[in-house]
Order: sequence, then structure tokens, then C-alpha cells
Amino acid sequence: MAAAPRPPREVVAFTGAVAASRPATLMGRAAGECCWPVGGEGAATLFCCAPARRRRYCPEHQRRAVKAGAPLNIEILVKWIRSIESASASAARTEAAHG
Repeated sequence: MAAAPRPPREVVAFTGAVAASRPATLMGRAAGECCWPVGGEGAATLFCCAPARRRRYCPEHQRRAVKAGAPLNIEILVKWIRSIESASASAARTEAAHG
């Protein structure tokens, strides 16, 4: 019996410092924009994209990432982002081959 599909993650309600966000996929994200995931799955994951001010996250998501002095596990985040990039590149190659 096949496992039931997981429901998509909910998009975070944007308040305060993230009011300027414009969620986009990894490929739609520009340098200097917050890379906090806010919804979707795999290559369709949406990121906050609010101004990040020379950091990885906007001020609101930076506070969430580093609560009570706990360091952010960058290695896990980088592996996750690379897996999304790889899946997106693979999908683009498949589309180009069949396009």
C-alpha cells in the first residue's frame, strides 16, 4: 500500500519585518533576499525574499533562526538548498529534452 502524500507546508503569515516579502522559488530569488523557506516542497519551495541586508535572512527570520543564542546549523541548510537546486536543474534538463 502506498503511503499517503504529505500535505504541503503552510505559507507563514507575514507580519512585522517580513511585510516586504514576495515569496518566490529558489530560482526566482535574487541576491540579497531572505532565503527562509515559507511554503511548498522540493523545487517548488517558496522563500521569503524580503530584503536580507547582507545576511542570509531578513531581520525577522534571522531572529527565528538564532533563538536564545542557539547557532543555526548551516550545514543542514546548505545540504537542503543544494538538494532543491539539484532537483530543479534535473527538472529543467528533463523539460528541455522533452520540450
